[in-house]
Amino acid sequence: GFEGFIEMHNNTNAPVSVTLRAYDASGGLQGAGLTFALPANATDFRTATQVGVPAGTFAGVVLTHNGGH
Repeated sequence: GFEGFIEMHNNTNAPVSVTLRAYDASGGLQGAGLTFALPANATDFRTATQVGVPAGTFAGVVLTHNGGH
C-alpha cells in the first residue's frame, strides 16, 4: 500500500519543537496531532497515520514550530 508522509528538515543549530495537525476537506481536525522535538541539523519523516489521518482519506497537514523564521 501507499501512505502519505511528511518530510521535515531543521537547518538550524538548535532543536525545535514541531507540531503537526491534519485537517479534512471541511476543516475538521483529524486525530490529536503530533508534537515532537526535531534535533538540530536533522531530517525527520512522519507518516499521515502518526499525525491522525485515517487510512484512505484526504488531509491537509499544518506544521507549526517554535524556531526562527
